[in-house]
Amino acid sequence: RVEGQKTLDYTNVINNIEDEVDKADLYDVVSRLVENESRVTGTLNCNYSAYYIKNLLEDINISNSYYQNFPYEDNVSLNVIGYLDEPTKYCSNILIMAHYDSISTDGPAPGANDNAASVASIIQMLKIITILLNYTSINKNLIVLLTSGEEEGLFGSRAWIEQNPVIVSNLDAVINFDMIGYGSYHTIIGNEDSRWLSNYILETSMMNSVKISDSHVGYPSNGKSDHVNFMNFNIPTVWIFERDEYYYHMHKPTDTIDKVNFSLVANCVRLFTLVLYRLLTEETEIESNNILILVVIGAIIFPLVILIIRINKKRKN
Repeated sequence: RVEGQKTLDYTNVINNIEDEVDKADLYDVVSRLVENESRVTGTLNCNYSAYYIKNLLEDINISNSYYQNFPYEDNVSLNVIGYLDEPTKYCSNILIMAHYDSISTDGPAPGANDNAASVASIIQMLKIITILLNYTSINKNLIVLLTSGEEEGLFGSRAWIEQNPVIVSNLDAVINFDMIGYGSYHTIIGNEDSRWLSNYILETSMMNSVKISDSHVGYPSNGKSDHVNFMNFNIPTVWIFERDEYYYHMHKPTDTIDKVNFSLVANCVRLFTLVLYRLLTEETEIESNNILILVVIGAIIFPLVILIIRINKKRKN
């Protein structure tokens, strides 16, 4: 588990986040993603959206970004991945993710709320995080995963997991954003493995007064978004989802930009930028506990090694 040791004073950080949250920028990103009408996995429109997303990452100085190709039917599909720093096999990682593909049961699939709004929120979180972390040391690495193939069966996230077993083994937490732009507040959907992460988010929400609720469910046995693939590996994972109103436009041509509540999306940015900042910069109990364990083990083993050496010397004499 990774839990903050203590609640620090984040007043300045919260104020800096507030200064950088920009609903107009959020709107612009969603507008660009929906202008292709549909982002169905494996189509040119979907891949064009991947190119746009990667350019956005590069514009905010996420230079460690690339495409991951994976097959879908007879086509090539793309995930977009970015890192604050290149992961190593010894590096603890925090992963944030959203799918950018769309689907419709009848006609075009603009997918404004499902899930362009989540993509826009992640881009803005990353932009603010890079500003906040300037000259600040971090204890973990941040990975962003923007997937296609989600609507057809969670193919993109599964492909990333299969190709990155070492990184997956070092994931401390995964936060999946899917449908965050409708209603008046969000909810955290998690399971027992992610209970500490849900509590961490709830604690953070009280620091900057952004409303969010908690829903403890029986995953990983089922589910309809990319977080399930990570829950199946017992990785602490939560899904951030809109709350209090059913979205009747899901998977329909009417999932258009006018349905998105950009004040709600901005609140998501406010809260989870702070969550990420805390996760990346705070010394955590798991790190402190690991150090304590090593010290205790060393205190036990070192005298034993000295004793064995002395016994061997006496035998030789």
